[in-house]
Amino acid sequence: MKIALVGFGKMGHMIKDAAIELGHEVCVTVDSFAPDADVKNASADDIVRAVKSSGAQGVIEFTA
Repeated sequence: MKIALVGFGKMGHMIKDAAIELGHEVCVTVDSFAPDADVKNASADDIVRAVKSSGAQGVIEFTA
């Protein structure tokens, strides 16, 4: 499954590692503070566009 991760802090990184280990693909990561996120400091509309264009089949949201 192609997964989009919204919230890429410590838990987001752990979810990414677990997803990959289970054979899934993390196609986009979104976080305002994580320097290694694919999408940073984005508006809600920008996030929606990034997730839609990534081809994600599911979204895991792990934000505050």
